[in-house]
Amino acid sequence: MNRIFRALCSLGSSLLMLCAAAAVMPVSAADDDNTFTDKTLTYEKIQGGVRIIGAEAGTIKVNIGSSIDGYQILEIGEQAFSNCSKLTEVTLNNGLQKIGTGAFSGCMNLEKINIPETVTEIGEGAFYYCGSLKELTLPDSVTSIGNSAFAYCFSLETLKLPDTVTSLPAYTFLYDIALKTVELPKKLTEIGELTFVECYLLENVKIPASVTTIEPSAFVACSGIKAFEIESGNTAYHTDEVGAIYTMDNKTLLCYPAGSSTKEYTVPDGVETLSPYAFSGAVDLETVTLPATVNTIGKGLFSDCRSLKTFTLPDNITEIPESMFANSAISSFTIPQTVTQIGAYAFFDCSELTEITIPESVTAIGDEAFFGCTGIPRIYVPDSVTAIGLYTFGYYLPRDDESSQQPLLQQGFTLSGGPNTAAKKYAQECGVQFDQVGIDMQLVLYIVIGVLLVVFIVLTVILVMRGTKKRAEKAAAAPPEAPDPNYESILDESAEDDDLAKYE
Repeated sequence: MNRIFRALCSLGSSLLMLCAAAAVMPVSAADDDNTFTDKTLTYEKIQGGVRIIGAEAGTIKVNIGSSIDGYQILEIGEQAFSNCSKLTEVTLNNGLQKIGTGAFSGCMNLEKINIPETVTEIGEGAFYYCGSLKELTLPDSVTSIGNSAFAYCFSLETLKLPDTVTSLPAYTFLYDIALKTVELPKKLTEIGELTFVECYLLENVKIPASVTTIEPSAFVACSGIKAFEIESGNTAYHTDEVGAIYTMDNKTLLCYPAGSSTKEYTVPDGVETLSPYAFSGAVDLETVTLPATVNTIGKGLFSDCRSLKTFTLPDNITEIPESMFANSAISSFTIPQTVTQIGAYAFFDCSELTEITIPESVTAIGDEAFFGCTGIPRIYVPDSVTAIGLYTFGYYLPRDDESSQQPLLQQGFTLSGGPNTAAKKYAQECGVQFDQVGIDMQLVLYIVIGVLLVVFIVLTVILVMRGTKKRAEKAAAAPPEAPDPNYESILDESAEDDDLAKYE
């Protein structure tokens, strides 16, 4: 989950523009045909009036009137007051219809703002990172709220949502760690992905009967929720005896209440799907038992479960999904022989895990799957594994230096496996100590070929030498060549030669 939050934090850096606040002042300058400024604010003409598009930095309080120079102020434009760090109080007047994308994003000292009864739309990230805002009431005129509209409002304690709002989109209250009370609209139909992530103090959530869609991970790590409550008449969801949310057909477990004091929990028979992050952040949960009917497990299922020690996976599961046990206290786990893939971050920072056996059915292991598993001194990777991700084995981040983001090699850790395998290649590339198990058959083949070649050469030399020796022995044993039987003629020729010689 921390990776999700770090990614979302980057949104703040993208919401940049001029910062200021303003009071209603006479027009002092004209910039072009469509824009003009007063002493501190910049306006843009639109159909029916103007929108505020920029402001000077340094203003502490601002009162925005209903009109300026005869033009009705209809909108606060995109990022109009973004990052106005000194702004503490804003008064908005009737006539305003829209608060645009990122309009007050990054106004960390904004403590008080009113939303007039004429506003119908609040854009994406409109109050993103307004860390000092404690209370906010939305009027019945509001019908639309954008993604991340109130994300990272660290001090926001209470929020009244009007019944005219039918959808809470993704990240609406992301990391609002002080949020205690939210009354959901009676006509609400959808709760988006990661809507209430890490709202630790949120206790009572009553889901209206009108809700037909609750996205997975909507209430991740809301450790203050002891049990969910669903209003009578809801046809899409129901809760069980501990307050966990299931689909009405009982085939999907959507969300377990992270604040429940239950230590042992059994998922009922017939459930087929466990939604992503369904148990994430469960405070006291130690053991979970799954039925054989479960065939689909979502990512991050037991992430941040600091009490979970043991877990048994059904034999019909073929993949350990991404971040399944990330940052959990799991100490014992058996990977079934049916598993073929271990997802990225599956056991990320599981420092209490002391032993793991990777079966020969596994073919791929994702990035950082065993990152930070400092309790495991040795891991054997079978030859079946052909793909290993980045920082998968033997790396960790020092706990005594939270600012450090540079992974370190785990001293004393050994990766073992066969020769010419993905494990050996990973160890060589990452500098991880490697213990080779088994014989390098390729090397053996080379040795055998070499030995055979030497034997062939030796035999050839021996055969050649034997052939030469036999020919010599045969020549030595043969009788001398017989003389010419006509020896008298030879003597006569010699005599003739002697006779001629004396005349020379």
